[in-house]
Amino acid sequence: MRRSIAGFVDLVMRNFLLAPILASLALSTIRPADACGPYVMEPSLLLLSSHYTERGTRSFVHLGEPVGNGDQLTWDLLAPHTYDHASTVDAPDLESPKELTLIGPKGTKVVASMARVVLRNTFVSRHATAALEITMEDHEFAIAMAGKHADAKWIALSDARKGTAADIAWVNARGLTPLAPEYVSVSKLGEYDLVNVLAKGAGITTFVRRGNQLYTQFDGAPMGGVTTRGMRYIVASKHDVGLTAIAI
Repeated sequence: MRRSIAGFVDLVMRNFLLAPILASLALSTIRPADACGPYVMEPSLLLLSSHYTERGTRSFVHLGEPVGNGDQLTWDLLAPHTYDHASTVDAPDLESPKELTLIGPKGTKVVASMARVVLRNTFVSRHATAALEITMEDHEFAIAMAGKHADAKWIALSDARKGTAADIAWVNARGLTPLAPEYVSVSKLGEYDLVNVLAKGAGITTFVRRGNQLYTQFDGAPMGGVTTRGMRYIVASKHDVGLTAIAI
């Protein structure tokens, strides 16, 4: 049975559903305006987490909106006596189901959920955040997308390798100094190189390179890519911030 929660939680949760999720998930991104053509609204990408519990695997779509005053809530551990420290608070169900599209290497699945919760200390975020509980096998999908996108497909990164001396020199020429050579790695998404760097005083940065030319860059690391409605996007992840879609 779901517990009732302090009134302020219900109010905050209702506001979550009215607020644009995309705005809360945006990472700082630099993109050449002339090269991209007309502006297209990027899809709203959402984190997933799955947890082994006494009730079986429980899976959630993180909506990305933080919950204020989380310390005032009464939290229950999802998986006591394990290394999973995630905890949850039940919240009032939605009045109608919210459609979500699950996307990953095994395919695409459109689901709907009304079951709201608040989560914190998950493997993808330590902050208290609004979420919807869904039915999903553990790690069956990589991400979720707000809304119905039956045509969406996952693109896996390929040709992952350590950065070479030439890659490191290329990074240095763009004003970043890696903590050490091993903190530069390169993978491919289509015709683009994704050059990931852990830099001194700058955290994790990814450069999107085509040939030897910089196309764009973003804070965080690439998870893979996704296509939908004829567009292709990098799925960029920044810990404790969320996901964003970067058109390429």
